[in-house]
Amino acid sequence: MSNGKFIVCEGGEGSGKTTQIKMLEQKLTERGYSVLLTREPGGTNCSIAEEIRAILKNPNNKNMTAETELFLFLASRAQHVKEIIKTALEQGKIVLCDRFEASTFAYQHFARGLFDLEEVMKINSFATGGLMPDLTVLLDIEPEFGLKRISDNTNRGNLQDDRFDSEQIEFHQKVRNGFLELAQKLANWQVVQATDSVENVHINVWRQVEKILPQNNQRINLLTNQRSTDRGKLEVICGSMFSGKTEELLRRMKRGQIANLKQKLFKPDKDTRYSANEIKTHDGLGMTAINIPAHQPAMIFNLIEPETEVIGIDEVQFFSPEIVQVCNQLADQGIRVIVAGLDLDFEANPFGPIAGLMATAEHVSKVRAVCEQCGEDANRSFRISHSQDTFQLGEKDNYKALCRSCYVKAINKK
Repeated sequence: MSNGKFIVCEGGEGSGKTTQIKMLEQKLTERGYSVLLTREPGGTNCSIAEEIRAILKNPNNKNMTAETELFLFLASRAQHVKEIIKTALEQGKIVLCDRFEASTFAYQHFARGLFDLEEVMKINSFATGGLMPDLTVLLDIEPEFGLKRISDNTNRGNLQDDRFDSEQIEFHQKVRNGFLELAQKLANWQVVQATDSVENVHINVWRQVEKILPQNNQRINLLTNQRSTDRGKLEVICGSMFSGKTEELLRRMKRGQIANLKQKLFKPDKDTRYSANEIKTHDGLGMTAINIPAHQPAMIFNLIEPETEVIGIDEVQFFSPEIVQVCNQLADQGIRVIVAGLDLDFEANPFGPIAGLMATAEHVSKVRAVCEQCGEDANRSFRISHSQDTFQLGEKDNYKALCRSCYVKAINKK
């Protein structure tokens, strides 16, 4: 039909579909994709379908028969697909839909016990004109947990205000079982556990979505076409606290300035020690930088120009795991990407995304501090304070650089 993609988010009540699909919309938009976010029953800018939605959700319509409910859903969907979804797909957009046909199968067939499943699917196919999602992501959650989320959400309203939220727990269990059975039977389904943190669920959802995305978008192609891809590479500068990582990053960026290269420098919003729009070393050397949310590294794509040749990123360990993919995509487009960060956390474990960056980099520079105990090369950051928070920004009053031997002795004493 088109270069567009149709992605559906399914799940029981309180599974977090709306939250996740909005996060997905934001990430895709940051990547430069044209996105339409819509929902069922109803639909974005689809007034007829929205009017039907109001009837379906109205808690006063207690006498609505299962057959009436089914055909109202299908009437809403027929209008939604023809007026909104197919048009957007023909325009090459990524269509994100909060519920679609699988909800009809789960709620009206498995939970209501209406008709044979094949019969419901046949009627649904008539309503959709045979349109099927390119990907259905099922956010799986125990009904008790999901309904508790709704009752605890003051913005959602009372359970009794929605005809489906107010159903008995047995109904919701049938819905869940139905979804899981569909995931086994139907193509292009992925199940994601929805009880994890919002951020972790988002990461797992994104892993499934990115597999089916069109090969980048017009903006990414524009960026690639306007620079030589044979210059792209990833350089990692890593080491302990006080090892000179940021100094080395700034040294390389300043060499780029001397060569009149087009550059951009970024830092995570977690780093608030000196300035919101500047990277500074412990010795006070600085350079202007762009502050971006640590959990949204893909924002970098929208903050560079076609002529950008070099990108620097400081405190890279604070970014979400997606930073690895972002850096490699930038390098693939012909950009020299230089990142600096701690390779180990205070417990001497690989810090955040740093291992993935080191594994995919063309060049890795391990810089060393001076051990404050014995004067040898230091590659560990020993935390003086008693905080157990992995993400603690630090200075001399919080950390000291130690070699392996002195670090082990200090840990044993602590």
